[in-house]
Formats: sequence, structure tokens, C-alpha cells
Amino acid sequence: MKRFLGLFACAMLAAPLFAQDKVYLAGPIVPLVPFERAISSKDPKLQANKKLVSDFLRTVFKGRRIEEASRFLAPGYTTHFAMVTEQGLKGFMDYWGPLARNPKPVPDTVDNLVQLIAEGDIVVAPEITRNKDAKGEIYTAVLFDMFRIENGKIVEHWDSSRRPNSTIVFDFDESSGRAVPKPTASQ
Repeated sequence: MKRFLGLFACAMLAAPLFAQDKVYLAGPIVPLVPFERAISSKDPKLQANKKLVSDFLRTVFKGRRIEEASRFLAPGYTTHFAMVTEQGLKGFMDYWGPLARNPKPVPDTVDNLVQLIAEGDIVVAPEITRNKDAKGEIYTAVLFDMFRIENGKIVEHWDSSRRPNSTIVFDFDESSGRAVPKPTASQ
């Protein structure tokens, strides 16, 4: 009888897991270190690069001071952001310009920054985002921005963005144990 009750209790506890299409077990994403530590480095060049990126994020995006982008971006700035249709500072200003309509105070920190990672002329800024799934449930994820810096300005940018209504297509490679992009018809 005890065995039956134990199995019954396990089945009742597990029932909600099978009642849904999928169960997501990932916990919330939180910053790894305080902002002051995220932007610091023992190497003065890396510290300057991290400061440039954090000041850019704080001023241009959090404070919505798009008109100040030229303080941070080189004139020949190149982005690999999937939504931009024109390169350079002008392309940046054209795409992000609408943010300037609603400026905010420039914060002292980037509150959703997980960490700043700097190596050579590259700075990676993983940021926490809040998203809604198809059912309207909110979940956290990480958006990655990577910047290349030359002569104290951001000259190139990559991120993890996708075009709206797009999907990422991967196959599982048994030999390496990794997800690999599926070839497209044009490849």
C-alpha cells in the first residue's frame, strides 16, 4: 500500500509536467557582477574599451540620446544587425532616430547588463531581455552585442538579433555533438 501511495504521489506531482506542451526549466537570468566590476579591468586599454561601450549603451540606448552617437561611433561604422539597411553613422541614426523622441535621464549603470567581456579590441556585452512567448508568458533571455573598437571609437558591431518572424534552422551533428546551421538551397 505504501508503495502504491508513493507511486500515486509521484504521478500526481509529475502530472502538470505532462499537461503542458513544453516545460521550460531555465531559471531567471541575473547580472553576474555589480556594474562597477563589470566595467573594470586591470588593463587600461581594456578598461577604456569597456567604458566606451558602457557609456554608449547608457547614453545612446538607455538615455535615448541618439544625437550623441557620433561621440561613440566612427563615421565608417559597420553593423551586422539584421534590421539595418544602411551602414555608417547615418544608417545608425536613421534606424535608431525614433528613440530620440522620448529621451530619458542617462542612468549611472546599465541595469540589464550581465557582464562586459573585453579582449584586445573587442568588447562583448550580454544583456538581459524580457520577452513574451506565444502564450503571452514573460521569460528572460540574453541578447549579445559585440563591438570592435579602434582609436577610441566603435567601428563594428555584431549582435544576436534576427529579422521578425524568422526562425533559426539547425541540425544536430552526431559526430561533434553540436547544433550546426542547416544548409539552405543557395548553399
